[in-house]
Amino acid sequence: MSKPNIIIMTVAEGGWHLGCYGNVTVNTPNLDRMGSEGARFDKMHSSSSISSPGRVSLMTGQYQQHHGMIALVKIQYPHAMLKHDDHLSHVLRNSGYTTSLFGFQHEAHLVEQLGFDTRNRESLYGEPWQWGDELDPRESYQSGIPPQAHVPATETGQEVADYIRT
Repeated sequence: MSKPNIIIMTVAEGGWHLGCYGNVTVNTPNLDRMGSEGARFDKMHSSSSISSPGRVSLMTGQYQQHHGMIALVKIQYPHAMLKHDDHLSHVLRNSGYTTSLFGFQHEAHLVEQLGFDTRNRESLYGEPWQWGDELDPRESYQSGIPPQAHVPATETGQEVADYIRT
């Protein structure tokens, strides 16, 4: 028996923008089909009110008190989970899956700590930043981010589709 394909898609405050969750003004037929043919969570709750600890809980199955991620992952605050091997990317990779990251991750200061075999672009966190070193103290990125640092969701979506086809 072959292993099932697994796609985990997390979005920041975007679930209500999908037709499979009841939005009638946004046309998302492919995501709607994924929602109807796969597992769609209607009553999911986060174990944390902060995104990084909540995402680590999702990807480890552990409460914040156990995985150790206490705050947002930011350049100026390199918080880390206690044991990166507990992350789903490592668990799946160790089970024979090929793991890939597309877009943004918010679980590790250094993306190399996670178990992804491939990723579509470099992370903004923990990696060289070519646009200077002045930090905006309110944010996790430098002030004056150039336009090319923002990647449209349609571009990432196309990269995912191309990857799946190959």
